[in-house]
Amino acid sequence: MSGRKKRRIKRRLSGEKPTIWIGKNGASQELLKEIKKQLEKEEAVKVKILKSALAEGQSKQIASKIAEQTEASLVEVRGHTLMLYKSRKSENLYSALACPEIELMFNLGSEVSYFVLRPSTGGESFSWTR
Repeated sequence: MSGRKKRRIKRRLSGEKPTIWIGKNGASQELLKEIKKQLEKEEAVKVKILKSALAEGQSKQIASKIAEQTEASLVEVRGHTLMLYKSRKSENLYSALACPEIELMFNLGSEVSYFVLRPSTGGESFSWTR
C-alpha cells in the first residue's frame, strides 16, 4: 500500500471512534467475521485492543495476526488502536457485460456510421471496428 493511501486512511479514521473492541476473549472467529464484514462494507476499520486482551501478546503482534487472518492491510498501530484496510472487490465492468458485443449507430447529418464494440480476450478492454 502506498504512503499516500495510508495517509488518506489515517486522516479519514483519525476522528472516528473504534467500531470493534477486542476483549479478554481475544480475536475469536466471530470477531474476525465481524471485522471482515465491516471491511467489505467500509473498506477501513478502526479496532481497539483492551488491556485484558494483551495477555496473549503485544498490540503489534495481535494486529498483524488479525490483518493476516482477515486478508487486510495493517495501516497503523498506535498504542492499543489499529487501523485495517481492505480494498473492495469491484466487479470488472467489461466482464459484467451480458452481451458479447455492442453495436452503435451515429447519425452525423448526411453520414451514418456504424461501430461494433467487442470485449477483448481477457475482458480487460474493448476493441472498436467500423
